[in-house]
Amino acid sequence: MKNLASTLTELGRSNEAESMDRQVLEKSQQTMGLDHLGSISSMNSLAITLSKPGQYEEVLWLQSEALKQKDRIVGPDHPLTLWSISNDAIALRELGQYEQAELMQNEVLKKRQRALGPDHPFTVLAMDNLYATVNARRKRNEEDSKEREQAQSLHHSCSPGD
Repeated sequence: MKNLASTLTELGRSNEAESMDRQVLEKSQQTMGLDHLGSISSMNSLAITLSKPGQYEEVLWLQSEALKQKDRIVGPDHPLTLWSISNDAIALRELGQYEQAELMQNEVLKKRQRALGPDHPFTVLAMDNLYATVNARRKRNEEDSKEREQAQSLHHSCSPGD
């Protein structure tokens, strides 16, 4: 069912995929328990499905729960935990919380560099994610600056006595 849900997501059938992922998560938690890595994986799958239509608040909640459990079960430096931190950071970036996302992505990058080296594909991916966040924040700052300039220009053009 989990693979079918992933396929439905890729086909753009998000509602069907979400329903299936929720069923898989519920069954996983019932049969294996909340703290089983299989249940946590099902939670991540649902988060990925929800990210396609942009439901980032729920994605962030699911990813945060998965991160807490992985951190407790396998430890803060385990690759599974680092994936969850990275996923959290991406959701935060999509919600416009760039500073927090950047901090988390820096943490992942440092740990992956230390454990895997600078040229490992996962380290390079961490660099790419960090770059995407820094770039998104820069673009947002530029947009905010343009909006302020436009507002000031409009204010001056509408002011009496000009």
